[in-house]
Amino acid sequence: MSNRSIQNTDPESVRNALRRYRAVAGYESDPELDSIAQSYAVEATNSGGGPHTDGKSSLSTKLQNSSIPLGSYQTLEIESYPTGSTAGQIAEEIGSEFLSDAINQDSEFTHLGIGVQFTQQGGVVVGVVCANRLKLVEQKPIERAAHKLVNEYRKEHAVDGLSYDSEVAAIAREHSRNMARHSFFSHQDHAGNDVADRYEDAGYRYTRAGENIAKRHPTADESSQTIAANIIDGLMESPGHRENILESSFSAEGIGIYQADDGTLYATQNFS
Repeated sequence: MSNRSIQNTDPESVRNALRRYRAVAGYESDPELDSIAQSYAVEATNSGGGPHTDGKSSLSTKLQNSSIPLGSYQTLEIESYPTGSTAGQIAEEIGSEFLSDAINQDSEFTHLGIGVQFTQQGGVVVGVVCANRLKLVEQKPIERAAHKLVNEYRKEHAVDGLSYDSEVAAIAREHSRNMARHSFFSHQDHAGNDVADRYEDAGYRYTRAGENIAKRHPTADESSQTIAANIIDGLMESPGHRENILESSFSAEGIGIYQADDGTLYATQNFS
């Protein structure tokens, strides 16, 4: 039976009450995710057929079409006819019926988006997003921090430090950009060129060339220093990459960072 009394309840109050529900209470409220979830709820309500109406964009599709960099995420599309009339009662009914068993508590989700819209029939449509929000990065601070860390490692191993070469960094950054734009991860680029080819194409003179590449998914709470440390520490754990970092015949390096639309961070470290 429909409950028309919920029309006297503020949807925002229901949204706030749902945020406090135990299954999602630990996630940080995200205004951008709220906006997408609310857009979904409004569209589903206006369609007159609830969340599963043909021709309606799903909440997951809306997320995929957005520019928000997300790692893993989970969505719930809910249509309910609660018997309670207050925001707390409605949230408790929806939470106990749909959220408690459906939300993956073992995930690395960090952020929450909720949309709430009442229907003319006395029901409520709710969109819920639990997501691992990735960090939009500034490349320069990460590149500088990574270079500093490389020289700290070289000093620890009694190897002379590397100078920072802006030409090499530009070549490295372009390779990171190509990997991000063309969705590959390799020393050989989508045109079949390797690091020596890229040096020659850029008109860069060198006697010896080397390259490390890395890929990371930075989370929203990571600083530039932490991201740089994750990249370089990870490379140092790989024998081949470590050999490049500590190679005494290299005198210069350049590090180039580029972030893909999905938040994935590509890093190229070139040596000369």
